[in-house]
Amino acid sequence: MGFVRIFEYAIAVLVLVALVVFAVSNRGLVELNLFPLSVVIELPIYLTLISALFVGVLLGGFASFVSS
Repeated sequence: MGFVRIFEYAIAVLVLVALVVFAVSNRGLVELNLFPLSVVIELPIYLTLISALFVGVLLGGFASFVSS
């Protein structure tokens, strides 16, 4: 196991710890209104923000894949 692999695991653990700390400190609820539909979903703040980040990363990766 090389230095790069250990470094990757260390970064992954740090990101995971940061996500857990973020989730624990942002447990309040927000209402998510899905505009065209008359649906209102109540979710924790951390789930809303992490989901938005995940969708953005997926869309950015897809856009990068399509453009190359």
